[in-house]
Amino acid sequence: MTSAVRSLSARRFLRNTLVWVFLGILLAGISAIHFADASPGNNTKQKKKELEDKKKKLQQEIEYKKKLLEEVKGNKSKSMLMLAIINNKMKDQEELILTLHAEINELGSQIDAKKGEIKKAEDELTKLKN
Repeated sequence: MTSAVRSLSARRFLRNTLVWVFLGILLAGISAIHFADASPGNNTKQKKKELEDKKKKLQQEIEYKKKLLEEVKGNKSKSMLMLAIINNKMKDQEELILTLHAEINELGSQIDAKKGEIKKAEDELTKLKN
């Protein structure tokens, strides 16, 4: 292969890689918007499931981007691609943290609700004893 053919192949590979990464980032953004726009349900089990699913998806996205970084790490000409992946990975990690906070808050609400139920039952028990 001549150097011109190798150079053309390398440029095609880089262009195709950039296109796929861009599509992946775009898809991740669209799915993040979908999750953000989802209307909150009254069903706590459903909300908990949605949070767990979102957390799992974000963790998978972070792992995928980590693998992409390893693939492009050795080539300086791919530094812009690396920067885009790192920025997107950071956004996913921030979203994961927000999801974990939401999950914690949901569990706190469930605990508070159970405490209220216990208090009510104790009050009824005290009434019945008197």
